[in-house]
Amino acid sequence: MKKILFLTPELPYPPISGGKLISWKLLQHLSNKYEVSVFCFLRDKDKFFLDEFREKVDLKELFFEVMDKKRSIITYIMSIIRGVPLSIYRNYSFFFMNEVSEKLKLNRYDVILVDHYTMYQYVSENFKGKILLNEHNAEYLIWERLSKNKDYNFLIRMLALWESRRISKYEKIICMSSDKVLCVSSNDIKSLAKLGVNEDKFELVATIGDDELLEFPDIEFEDTERSILFIGTLNWEPNVDGLLWFLRGCWKQLKKRFPALKIYIIGANADPRLVNLSKKDKDIILT
Repeated sequence: MKKILFLTPELPYPPISGGKLISWKLLQHLSNKYEVSVFCFLRDKDKFFLDEFREKVDLKELFFEVMDKKRSIITYIMSIIRGVPLSIYRNYSFFFMNEVSEKLKLNRYDVILVDHYTMYQYVSENFKGKILLNEHNAEYLIWERLSKNKDYNFLIRMLALWESRRISKYEKIICMSSDKVLCVSSNDIKSLAKLGVNEDKFELVATIGDDELLEFPDIEFEDTERSILFIGTLNWEPNVDGLLWFLRGCWKQLKKRFPALKIYIIGANADPRLVNLSKKDKDIILT
């Protein structure tokens, strides 16, 4: 049976966000077919789900370390000193690096699956097996879009632009160094290919939600209220940016046509900009 080392920046359970859902489904699939060892960081409330996680998936080994390195002026300066993007520095641990290195010496892993680009820094240059990079997003593009967002001041936009360039250089290197790069959308593939990576490197993978939801009875639309539903993490900038675009640019026109229309926005840690908009309109419902 082939051995896989699965490197991920957070406990991939419970699958309560888009990123965790992708990681969880991938891990479930692999652990049913191969011998998988998971090395991850614990963040926020992850520690409360460790026992349940162990029961849900069959693993050869689970290693974890608490990581709580916040974005700050200090971490940003340190990332510049080390010559790496901010998110790479924020996910660096000397102890974790040593642990991974030791495991790579002791075990003959056939594959390292790097779940998120921030974890590629733990792949040894001497590793002889296959390397799969699971790119949840074209990360540089998120920062590039942030640099154009007028909600932020000029300094933040310029820093975001510089950060996007640092990330794009890093993403190009790790994509080219990987045997295959997994992407969840064709747009991500196109964006990463623009960096100079051969499109043959990429594989488009399907993202699947909770399979049990498919067993629910069909919705009778005539019996439902006229409403829109958004579900997602509400402090993740791409989600926030998309919602703000919709609420500022489309919502009033839709309300003129459908006065009873409501939008339900469901997710954790709502951005203050979304909270402010919901306070001004009773039909924008944050839950």
